[in-house]
Amino acid sequence: AVRFLTKRYIGEYQDSKATLYYKLMDIFGCRVGVEVLDTDSKAVTLSPNHILLVLYSITDHSSFMTASTIIQNTTMMDTGQVILLGNKLDLNHLREVSPSEGFLLSSSHNISFHEISVAENPGQLDKLVNSAIHQMRRVGDPDQEKNRKQTVWSMSRVIS
Repeated sequence: AVRFLTKRYIGEYQDSKATLYYKLMDIFGCRVGVEVLDTDSKAVTLSPNHILLVLYSITDHSSFMTASTIIQNTTMMDTGQVILLGNKLDLNHLREVSPSEGFLLSSSHNISFHEISVAENPGQLDKLVNSAIHQMRRVGDPDQEKNRKQTVWSMSRVIS
């Protein structure tokens, strides 16, 4: 969450149940207020303008199992609101979760799945989130205000 908003890595985070971050961003020519809630909740109910990023480490199978639980316990209006992200692709030599496991989980819930390396290519995450926000805004009211707020949930606290 912090890396997405600040474009830098922060090694230590505040020890809290949830932290809310906010940033005004330019997404495909529209100024969008983006809220990122980094939370340890394992059950989420998404409102129409929410996007849920469920991250797990490809080097830690237990984080994948937690991601699976989060997805199963998520109430969503549209499956396009949820993105399953396998992170740490740069540590492929330490892989514990196969790409097929991520694909099967995402397919069973009809959600998007990607494997990324935030450490080596944070731009991948930017593209995925920006595209998801853009798609969510297009699916919603096409005449909505250009400054409307978008909320992105990040479940990284649950699986770290």
